[in-house]
Amino acid sequence: MKHAIRRTVLFETEGVQNLGRTVRLVCRAAAEYRVQKVLVFTSHGDGALELRKKLGNDTAIIAVTFPWQMTAKPAKDIVYIGLPSAERRADLAASGIRVVQGAMPFRALGAEEADIFRGIISAFDVFGGSTKLCVQAALMACDAGLLDAGDRCITMTNDTAVVLRAGHSFNFLRNTSTFAIEQFICKPQFYQITRGSRELAIARQFQGITIEPDSPAPALPSSKESQEPPTEN
Repeated sequence: MKHAIRRTVLFETEGVQNLGRTVRLVCRAAAEYRVQKVLVFTSHGDGALELRKKLGNDTAIIAVTFPWQMTAKPAKDIVYIGLPSAERRADLAASGIRVVQGAMPFRALGAEEADIFRGIISAFDVFGGSTKLCVQAALMACDAGLLDAGDRCITMTNDTAVVLRAGHSFNFLRNTSTFAIEQFICKPQFYQITRGSRELAIARQFQGITIEPDSPAPALPSSKESQEPPTEN
């Protein structure tokens, strides 16, 4: 029986400052796993466009985003998320990037308020705030017909990337589901965006971190940016 040793790269904190390295790690993993489709959950399209610069045209890139006219909350003014700009959509189309925009499975019809989905969301959050976005991106793309159930793909956000097998949202909680997370390519170690000050207190205890919940995340003392261990088969 064959086995492989895979390593997950840990970023110190959550946030967009990890996007560049996430893109590089995803490009390497796409070649290693020979996946033909990479999903990027995005609100602006930056990650998808950056990925297109580095990946060849043989790899399909799918930008998955929030529902149309969904607003960020809390917010004093209405702030739409989910690629509201026609110009950015044109940029994605010109780069051969397809867009999936629709109901998010964990939010549809108030599902996040139901006990069972609150439990699911809380469970995914122990891996960082982006994990549930990666999961929903794969479900949404499969429901939209851009993936087949069981297809292996890579899904990423600014700070998290996973190798997974796609599945439909209507089968997600059934034992007939094909959905499965196979590997984390990268993820944050501390969740200061998702958990705020409580997580910062833990980070300070272990790493001496000195940031505030709403400020950019600097490098922690133990970071070794240049060390990306090779994959062993």
